[in-house]
Amino acid sequence: MADARKNNAEESHVHFMQSDSEGSHELDIIIEKKSDSVQEVHLGFLKLNHHYVIQFSITDDLGEDISADPLQNLHCRVTSCVPTDDGEGHTINLEFHAYKDKLVNESLVLTNADNSKSLTLKLMARVLGKNKGTPMIRNGIKCVGIDADEDSEQSDWAGFN
Repeated sequence: MADARKNNAEESHVHFMQSDSEGSHELDIIIEKKSDSVQEVHLGFLKLNHHYVIQFSITDDLGEDISADPLQNLHCRVTSCVPTDDGEGHTINLEFHAYKDKLVNESLVLTNADNSKSLTLKLMARVLGKNKGTPMIRNGIKCVGIDADEDSEQSDWAGFN
């Protein structure tokens, strides 16, 4: 009878087998090609009022020299676009500010040297608000700064004397 219970207990435990290919996908920035001129970049979960430096590679046909208008987006700015070693695309470096909680969608337009072709990058992130936990940051994303908390109980007011 004790052996029967022991066998049932061993069979009832849940075991999760994870291969090397699984799980690593969730840690990488996901890029989906929606059309020839639009690519969605899924950044995963970020934290409210944090500044990030993000690096990822895209496949494009814009040529070697591409640029982005630095004033086109208030919360996201391309810092560099370097051709990949295979010549099939570019490695993009950008600065991103998670300025509001919930879903954040930002767009950036990359153009080639003679402005004859363009590619729109739609950056998508879920931003966790204050006291909502700490997100697991994906590969290629680094936090470089945190805005001062506006709801802080600290004050520079000296009080009544």
